[in-house]
Amino acid sequence: MFCVQCGKEISDAAKFCPHCGAVTTASAPKPGFTLNSAPTQGSAAGTGSYSYGTSPSYSAGVGGSAPTPPEDTEKHGKKGLFIGGAVAAVAVVAAVVFMLVSGVFSSPKGRVEAAFAKTMSAFSKAGEGMGLPDMAELTQSKSVSQSFSMELNSVNSELVGYDLSSLRGLGLRVNTDYDQKGRKAGGELAAFWGDNEIFSFLMAANDNVLSFASPQFTGGDAYGLDTETLGADLVRLGAEDDYIDISKIGFNLFDLAEETAPSQQPKEMEQKLKEAAKKLDAAIKVEKAGKKTIEVNENSVNAAKYLVTIPEQAMEDYIDALSDAMAMVDSQEQSRKFLRGIGLDEDTIRDILPDMSGMDPYGEMFDALKQVLQEMGDLELEVYLDDGYVCAVEYSKEQNGSRLELGLYLGGGDNYVDDFSFRIAVDDEEIVVESTGNHGGKDGVFTDATTLRTRSGGSTLFRISSNFSYEPKTKADNFEWRLNLNNMASVKMAGQLTTGKDSLDLQLDDVSLMTAGMEICSLSMDYYVGPFDGVAVFQPNATLLGDMDLDDLESLYYDIEYYAQEWQYDMLALIPEDLLWAFY
Repeated sequence: MFCVQCGKEISDAAKFCPHCGAVTTASAPKPGFTLNSAPTQGSAAGTGSYSYGTSPSYSAGVGGSAPTPPEDTEKHGKKGLFIGGAVAAVAVVAAVVFMLVSGVFSSPKGRVEAAFAKTMSAFSKAGEGMGLPDMAELTQSKSVSQSFSMELNSVNSELVGYDLSSLRGLGLRVNTDYDQKGRKAGGELAAFWGDNEIFSFLMAANDNVLSFASPQFTGGDAYGLDTETLGADLVRLGAEDDYIDISKIGFNLFDLAEETAPSQQPKEMEQKLKEAAKKLDAAIKVEKAGKKTIEVNENSVNAAKYLVTIPEQAMEDYIDALSDAMAMVDSQEQSRKFLRGIGLDEDTIRDILPDMSGMDPYGEMFDALKQVLQEMGDLELEVYLDDGYVCAVEYSKEQNGSRLELGLYLGGGDNYVDDFSFRIAVDDEEIVVESTGNHGGKDGVFTDATTLRTRSGGSTLFRISSNFSYEPKTKADNFEWRLNLNNMASVKMAGQLTTGKDSLDLQLDDVSLMTAGMEICSLSMDYYVGPFDGVAVFQPNATLLGDMDLDDLESLYYDIEYYAQEWQYDMLALIPEDLLWAFY
């Protein structure tokens, strides 16, 4: 037969034209049924109605003969193709919707897996509004600057019976700058007391030259060494060793850092872990067990209950696969890389490192895990779902005359991520962690109140509580955190937290340490981390130790001794007399 749409010859049994997609007369419904399924009575040709098996502009002849093909077959062919495609698409969508509603694609195991994935996604996204930088990415860039300082604001003299108010302003600071690509690094460790600097040690690395200086102990002069010729310089100065060829010792700090950086796990190991996880997942069985109303973080939830069984043998097989995969990693390779990097030969390295060939460093750990699994048997969990999320996971088992109970509870309140609790109990001994707050940052404020308790017979033995608040858009005093230990000791910190795409700046004006209701001391603390912005420490041109002879080194030793004595006298003069007597 011929297609009534484009006029091309097609199979008599074809339901759709392969050329233009139009519905053929072989699959058309009975006359009088239009495309929109509205029944018609004796539709006449030329009325404009579009019936299956007819052209939009004409109807089939009374005798059933094939109509004359339209003049512009390409134009009408494309139109028919779109119409036929649309009909097919509607049919597919309708079928998918039907299958989803009827549960064809939603087995009990599929629903539980989807709920866990949705739960993990919700909690991982909860803190994105805080705007914290990706610290892992910043660290991996190997181009980082950091600074930390701490200063004493006040101290409670009544606790020791002496006036310690003069200690105000005593503090410590640490700065580090590192740029792997630019092969530069610098650092400072310093103590200060108000405007007076107690001591300061400066270090810097510029490719193969490592230098150090101290205003107090080297008079501000810098001394350094060429790390690549370290061994040869030591030999020239008379160093020797019967077991190690010192002359070959030498390294470049930045090359060493690159060579000893942790490598990615072997692809074979990654593949084994994926296969093991897939087998474990396939062994897990899930059954739907109806509906049940349970308490989730002090809220009643009518949840769907599922019984999840993880067979003991499947877990043991997974541990065996994990053990095999971990055995692919040479636990001593990093040590070997380091020793090679500083110039030691293989014979010396073998003498230094113990022979661990054929040993399994993780064997005892995995054997212990398998022993626990053998005692517990199949892991049978009760998993509860609500609104597509996991709202509770419970486990209980009688073991050796004792009852073990585990419970994880998520959500329950108005916002899913705002509430979380975990409970583990053996008979009347239990550990409970409870957390609530505005974890998702609704209205621009992040809050959290978390408590960890240990209980026995219903009585609390130990308690730690944490209360946190952060308002990212507030320009001053937007951060507060309090820790309380058994209502006996506490720490309170408040200040400003400023974050950027790749930086974090925390300035705490008040960090108070309390005990028994009394303040021990008050501190101020600052911490910054961000991209490398140059070496901040001052470092004059260094005199290389490798260019000095023994007389020069001896003179340097006496100079440092002299500076140290002068520093001691300066410190004694700096300390107030009453405080000095208190120390003695």
